[in-house]
Amino acid sequence: MTKTSAKQRVLILVVILGVVFSALFTSSTSVAKVRPYTKFRVLQNLIRLNLVERPERPLIEFRILIRAGSKYDPEGKSGLASVTAGMLRQGAGPRSGAEFQRLIDSIGVRMRIEVTRDVVDISVSVLRKELLSGTRLIRDLLMEQRFEQESLTRQLQRSVSAVNQANDAGYRTLSNFAYRHFFPNDAYGNPPLGSAEQIASITLNDVEAFYKRFYAPDRISIVVAGDISAKEYINKIHEALTPYPKNKHIEKDLPIHVNTSETDSLKFYLLDTPEAEGAKIGFFALCDSANDTRAFGSELMVAHLLAGFPELSFLGRRLVGDVNLVSNLSANLNFAPGPTLMEIKMDCTGDKVVDAVHETVAALKLLSETRVSKRELEEGKNFYRGFYALGFETAKDVTERFAELIQANIKVKKGHDTLLTELNLLTQADLRETSEKIFSPSHLIVVVRGDAKVFAEYLRAYGTVEIIPSRKSRE
Repeated sequence: MTKTSAKQRVLILVVILGVVFSALFTSSTSVAKVRPYTKFRVLQNLIRLNLVERPERPLIEFRILIRAGSKYDPEGKSGLASVTAGMLRQGAGPRSGAEFQRLIDSIGVRMRIEVTRDVVDISVSVLRKELLSGTRLIRDLLMEQRFEQESLTRQLQRSVSAVNQANDAGYRTLSNFAYRHFFPNDAYGNPPLGSAEQIASITLNDVEAFYKRFYAPDRISIVVAGDISAKEYINKIHEALTPYPKNKHIEKDLPIHVNTSETDSLKFYLLDTPEAEGAKIGFFALCDSANDTRAFGSELMVAHLLAGFPELSFLGRRLVGDVNLVSNLSANLNFAPGPTLMEIKMDCTGDKVVDAVHETVAALKLLSETRVSKRELEEGKNFYRGFYALGFETAKDVTERFAELIQANIKVKKGHDTLLTELNLLTQADLRETSEKIFSPSHLIVVVRGDAKVFAEYLRAYGTVEIIPSRKSRE
């Protein structure tokens, strides 16, 4: 009896240990689902709707994305997409601009409208008790626009002012220059805000035609997240938005043309600003479409390893750490349906530009020729596991994650699960292959804004240098 009990205890112990080790192994090799409960629906008029339940959140977050970004600006009307989006707050439904703003204030709405190259991105926050009022407000915003000449005149003035201010924003100037380099023959290469000269020529007819053409239901995606019952709210929002007429002529996006040339020499553009106290440096690498989640995941990982945590990252250890060559080091990759740019940006004093460039070029070459260590790769994977685990905590987080997928034209239903799986499967060889491609001289340029005479001659040791006078860099 005693021997039998001992054997049973040993057997039970073996089984328990087997279960434990199996669970540990499974958790380390698989990826848990990161999506909260979501109800996805395509309305009769083709608006794509995502309802996400996040109980016990005081705010309801709306995110509306419309494929009406600046890449759809017609020739000679750079800035039309931005002006049209700005007009959305200038009156809707039965209310004039001032009345519409008073409605926003009275129900405690927070609203932000941003125009990117790909989309018009509208975020709206309302209190739970004002959910239906917020829904009606969005209906008016999308369906009942009032385009009036007086409002357009004010908006054109605002838009020109925004362009002039943007020209003084260092990193935005660098980024816009890089887009013009890689996409010179498409509106995609133009600044999202447009140009002051072309904005002045925009008419009310231009705005109305752009709105009618691109603010069509089949080009609109809406995410609603917060303390809602998706099954109950679906009928209310469906009732509000379904009358929005279906677009009879679905607009197809034209392909974007990319400017690359076979070269063995790194290209430097120096935006000469002699009055600048310091310098801003941007490394811009041409990346693949986010539709290929494996390639895009690899590019995301490379950006994170380069400057995800500046003091600890692959590049940050060279540039920040104890040497303090640069400040504000960052690397990011935009979610976009077509080709996009990885942007590595940093600030430094003029006398440190050459050292910062030297260390960055060496780091990029190292990534392209050798492998990231297993420890660094695993740290990167752990970051993304934690990021996506915490990335759905608040209603605002939810709409942000879904907006990323929508902008990149990645299927929303399993998008983050798929992307996290791809990130988890990345190998050292994947990162080396990605780095070798996007950091090749044909896919990479360096833009520096500062007093060019301080560092121009020294940079010629690393590639070809073109100095752009300050005025021309803004055009």
